Amino acid sequence: AIWALLVGLTVTFRECKLLLNAVVLAAATAALMALFGGGAEMARLSLERGLLSNPNYFALELLIALPLVVCLYSGGGRFVVFRRVLAAGLGGVSLLALFKSGSRAGLYSLGVMVFLVILRVSLIRKILIALAAGVLFVSIFASLPGSLRMRYFTFSGMEGTQIGSALIDGSAAASTLERQHTLRESLSITLTHPIFGVGLGNFSP
Repeated sequence: AIWALLVGLTVTFRECKLLLNAVVLAAATAALMALFGGGAEMARLSLERGLLSNPNYFALELLIALPLVVCLYSGGGRFVVFRRVLAAGLGGVSLLALFKSGSRAGLYSLGVMVFLVILRVSLIRKILIALAAGVLFVSIFASLPGSLRMRYFTFSGMEGTQIGSALIDGSAAASTLERQHTLRESLSITLTHPIFGVGLGNFSP
């Protein structure tokens, strides 16, 4: 109902911009709340309560806002310098919180977003964006605790028993195995119901 009201009452371009800017501010606020007092279950950043207490949902919310941060930075009009400084700050906070969420799906999605941006710009900008993304990635990644860095490189069920914190790495490995099992189930169900599927909400994790 809230979504329908927001969409129905947004009728001008200016109102649309205000709404999208509100999404950016909401995401940055959530990031700040998590960085300075959120939950830290198994060293993964999230909020303490609500939907965003799940680190993966938290990362998804930040990902949705990041393209809007870029739009805020690149827009024209009045107060350009102020808007760019604000956008850079909000984007930096959101990226840091995204990395600290420990969400591998979030990190891979961010990589795909950057790759798609690089495909659409000129050669000079491709190089600049690639260099900036590389420097930003390395600097943020270096600031993460070792357990999170290890989590990002856990791709199989065996790695959790070899290196680092057994609890955290074991959780990452279990998560990987669960996703692999879900993928196999989804392929099986797709082959069993190739035309109509199984309906919305009937294949929850």
